[in-house]
Amino acid sequence: MQETVLYSVPQTADTATLYVLDKSERVTEYSLSDYAKIGRQTPDSRVEVPLNSSIASRSHGEIQQMEGVYYYRDTDSLNGTYINGIPYGKNSPNKVRRLENGDVLRIDQKNLNRSHQDAVLIIFL
Repeated sequence: MQETVLYSVPQTADTATLYVLDKSERVTEYSLSDYAKIGRQTPDSRVEVPLNSSIASRSHGEIQQMEGVYYYRDTDSLNGTYINGIPYGKNSPNKVRRLENGDVLRIDQKNLNRSHQDAVLIIFL
């Protein structure tokens, strides 16, 4: 049985990395600095982290760094965001989350037991 292991590289206080897996089935790496908007990729997208997914909103969420700490905020997206399995967004009391090394963000429909074909996984390191 093969085991997949992600290694984290020490980050400076002002940088972090997102690894995004969407329906293209390839992992894309994004380096973050102070602010990044995350959303569905369209011809007129103005996002730093474009997602190839029909269930992601055009403006799904944002990551912002404040004093060396990164925070995720779901921008009232239709399907919301799950961080380590906890819902964040429009239909949840949770709106903002401090991100920790290794957090898994998932854009999916409400039933996490049956992933949607356009679900997106994002790992924060």
